[in-house]
Amino acid sequence: MIGRKTTLPSEVEMNLASCLHIMETYGFELTRAEVLDMVGEYIKQNNIPSSFKNGVPGKDWLVSFSKRHHLSIKKPQAVEYAQKTIKELNLQDKPHAIWNLDETSFSKDPSKTKIVGVKDYAATRVIATPGKDNITVLLGASAAGQKTPPLIIFKGKNVWDEWTSPDAYPGTTYAATKNGWMESEVFEAFFIMRLIVNFIKTKIPFDFDRF
Repeated sequence: MIGRKTTLPSEVEMNLASCLHIMETYGFELTRAEVLDMVGEYIKQNNIPSSFKNGVPGKDWLVSFSKRHHLSIKKPQAVEYAQKTIKELNLQDKPHAIWNLDETSFSKDPSKTKIVGVKDYAATRVIATPGKDNITVLLGASAAGQKTPPLIIFKGKNVWDEWTSPDAYPGTTYAATKNGWMESEVFEAFFIMRLIVNFIKTKIPFDFDRF
């Protein structure tokens, strides 16, 4: 690099510029203050000598850095990440391929809830299971109105028969994890068995090669 020596090594600056570009591509741009704080933290953690006040670069450094790496300081457009992704994948007219999945955790610990009762009277609540159990439920729906059967995750090593019900919604999936929370392996299995397999069974057109 020709000219005045930079505080950060050139390869570090290049990696930083590359990371900023990648984050912008996915809709997670950093503000000026966030970039400066991040650089300051990097300088501190790596004991890099600098003349920056309190070890944090200022706006002048950011302007120079941006020029060196063909970046610009601009105002972001108010575009939702989901909308951006739908456009990039050309899904505007494919509501059957647009799904929203939402998980909710339910604590069976009574101390996590509030009840209405007499003032200055210690309240208790009788429960039928250990008080520290946690249950997670995942539901999904498509923009075309399709629904996935619920995924219910219990805390434990295995799913016990008494935890399930013959009257449950058809296709309900049960799983067990250490904390009763969602884990990547559980979600991946649910995604394949309940979403992808559903596309195949119902013969809904879907371009899997795009993913």
